[in-house]
Amino acid sequence: MLRVRALDAVGRILARDVTALVDVPPFDRAVVDGYAVRSRDTVSASPSSPVLLRLVKTRRVGPGEAVEVATGDPLPEGADAVVMYEHTSKAGPDIIEVFQPVPPFGNVSRRGEDVQRGQVIFRKGHIVTRLDVALLASSGNIEVEVYDISVALVCTGDEIFDIDKVSNLEELERLYLEGKVLNTTRLVLEHFLQQFGVKVHYVGAVPDDEQEIATIVDKCVEKHDMVIVTGGTALGKRDVTVRAVSKLKPKFMWTGLCIRPGRPSGIAILRGKPVLLLSGFPAAAVAGLLSVGKLVLEHLIDAKLELSLISGIVTRRVAKPPHLRAFVRAYACVDRNSGEIRIEPLAVTGSGLLTTLTRGNVLIEIPELEEGIDENMRVIAYLLGKVYYCQEQ
Repeated sequence: MLRVRALDAVGRILARDVTALVDVPPFDRAVVDGYAVRSRDTVSASPSSPVLLRLVKTRRVGPGEAVEVATGDPLPEGADAVVMYEHTSKAGPDIIEVFQPVPPFGNVSRRGEDVQRGQVIFRKGHIVTRLDVALLASSGNIEVEVYDISVALVCTGDEIFDIDKVSNLEELERLYLEGKVLNTTRLVLEHFLQQFGVKVHYVGAVPDDEQEIATIVDKCVEKHDMVIVTGGTALGKRDVTVRAVSKLKPKFMWTGLCIRPGRPSGIAILRGKPVLLLSGFPAAAVAGLLSVGKLVLEHLIDAKLELSLISGIVTRRVAKPPHLRAFVRAYACVDRNSGEIRIEPLAVTGSGLLTTLTRGNVLIEIPELEEGIDENMRVIAYLLGKVYYCQEQ
């Protein structure tokens, strides 16, 4: 665990529940421009028979008195309401006319109305956003405790290359002609891991060499809380990752999950550290990360990760094989007429299709025992991006 300033906690996982240390707002305050008054002094006010109040400059309101205040000002002692300028007029240099009664605490934001001292404002496991910092700071939490989770990311494959190794289009086209593949899985996983509130250390693209992969994984286990290896997790001749990790004699190892996409995913426990084995295809890697990686991270922090979810109506049926958990990439939008969220499935298969992740803004998880989802069924999905109004047909 690490104690950091609230602004530096953005993107990190809270290591304990956070409670308000002060009331928010910290005092009764005006929510309009006008005059702080005693509400009982305005009871008989009307347009035909206004109440006359004497303006004073002190921070205390007595019987028959009023103090001029602006929006956000603390309520002066003795006052329990604010009358708006629009409901008054000047009857002299130090006299105002009030044309409308104001109830007790009318136009006033009460102390602790937003958050009360001692109230839990964020639970352990919450991933701090920049918006959260406003509440953390205003409630007195200038510093918070966060988890310092570090994940090493190792991408394997003779054919892959990283975009930061390419300086222009000609180089990219040349590599494509040579049969090389851009390592998009790295970029996709880095995005999701950062959404999970962990620090990602990208080790690099590693060739399909059993010994080299084993050596790198061994070193990463020493330095990081979790290691993720992508590619080479199936059972083909060129798939050496499983054999490489096996050479390190893990205490536990399991490969092959009942998920689609991402069936070749697996996990090993090496010297007490989790090593996650994921497909080299982007969508399949994300499915494995959500199925196993999320559970591993929750075990490391002993709390549930609070991921963003969205509810909506599915626009068409999606079937799946029995006893297989499916992750369906989909696009969610808001119907302009009904205000309902519509979720359009994009793909169940095609784990290497990047557009289904970039165009899609939600991911539907279908449990093993369900046969699929029907048209017009309401589902809850992982929210991956922004949701806009649906385009008119």
